Amino acid sequence: MVERSALRQEQLYLLSLEEITERWGEQGLREQFAFEAKRFSGEDSAFIDGALELATFLHDGEQRVREPYINHVLRVTLRILQDSEFADIDVIVAAILHDTVENHHNKLIQDENQESFDSPTYELEMLHAMALDILQSMFNERVARLVNILTNPPLDPAMPRGERHELYRANVLQKLASHPDARIIKACDVLDNTADLELILAKNPLKATALAKKYEPMLRELAEIVGQADTPLSGQAKLNVQQQLANSAERCRRIAS
Repeated sequence: MVERSALRQEQLYLLSLEEITERWGEQGLREQFAFEAKRFSGEDSAFIDGALELATFLHDGEQRVREPYINHVLRVTLRILQDSEFADIDVIVAAILHDTVENHHNKLIQDENQESFDSPTYELEMLHAMALDILQSMFNERVARLVNILTNPPLDPAMPRGERHELYRANVLQKLASHPDARIIKACDVLDNTADLELILAKNPLKATALAKKYEPMLRELAEIVGQADTPLSGQAKLNVQQQLANSAERCRRIAS
């Protein structure tokens, strides 16, 4: 872990998550995560620790552009933790686990059952359901339900990219319309997915342009959904998230054009 002298409390709130990532990488994000999670104790603290331990195991060795995938998980969850008024443990745990079923259902099932599930006889929907059952047994039904809402359904890879992106956006917005708790996680997920597009643009313009075109059409609608009365955030927190989504939309428009 990074020493507290390097990440003093007053420094933490002067730096964006992207700046912390750039300066200290995974260690810095973990240090800030531990700092933000200090307000939880007892069973809640153990619940969060257990989720982070599982996510670290499942995402071990996975890369996201130029960094360990766990950095994305930490930043998404930190965006929620940094709202000091938010204390829904199930939502925080689901944020930590939000990509585990979609990315590592086989690893989760194999670790639990000591059996291979790579056989083509197992449909992807079945594997997702099995992995979600395991998450429910390890955490609870609500955590598993939230992760399920955030897990993208399989799409035909032969389908043109634009059609896949359109189906992805339609699926996300349809689910979020009736699941207010999941809106918080998905908004933070999309914010992190679009925060470093300029860095991706410098290294891989085609990838950055494709991501910008994927996310830009849904950002305005996502901001509207977050602002709805039943989204469990304070009025100020909603405005903060909506402003960040607007900034991301402008970034995506600039890159996609």
